Amino acid sequence: VDFDNQGCFEIVEYLTLTLKEVGDLFPLSLKIFKEQDLPPLGFARVLLASLFIDPLKTLQILEQNNETVRVFEIWYNLSTVLNNVYGLKLQSLALLSLLSAPQLPQSIEAFIPQFGQKLISSIEKLPEALHKRQALLKGDHQEDGDDDYDDDEDSFKDTPLDDVNIFMEFKVKFGGLQSAIPDRYNAIMGSLTPDKVNATNSLLNLSQ
Repeated sequence: VDFDNQGCFEIVEYLTLTLKEVGDLFPLSLKIFKEQDLPPLGFARVLLASLFIDPLKTLQILEQNNETVRVFEIWYNLSTVLNNVYGLKLQSLALLSLLSAPQLPQSIEAFIPQFGQKLISSIEKLPEALHKRQALLKGDHQEDGDDDYDDDEDSFKDTPLDDVNIFMEFKVKFGGLQSAIPDRYNAIMGSLTPDKVNATNSLLNLSQ
């Protein structure tokens, strides 16, 4: 893969999600991202795809390069940009895999509550994003008074996440945390406001 342009990160992201493995392209992407002045969003999406497919290997590579905190901060600062259906799905799946990992590096253990909050927020936004995508595909999105999706190319192409039921993934993985890693589950739920707790329970029930 030639990393002469930002589009190459899209190729790595697609290959990661399609082949369902984190291979040599992730450490290479990390190296190129460190050495070249490239916009961060492309690498952030590679990071999320890699975390979704293989969180343990992805975290191991980041830790070996002392890059965990830095790249997580870059992703977190960009997380509000991932506001279309594909972006919200990708971010939610990455967070679900991350939070379900048996062990996390000490460098990010303290951020578990924030990861949980971001997960709930991302999934809560999905229904509206789905509505906007449908409106965009029908060509009547401007009726909603929202132009944010005018240039949303993801809405017009097939993606490896199209068939993923994010609500079922949430039920299985987040719901399973309560018995699998109760301390982590309690840390997340204890950090939520009452409204967010209700929203979380509604999401779990919606998945049934």
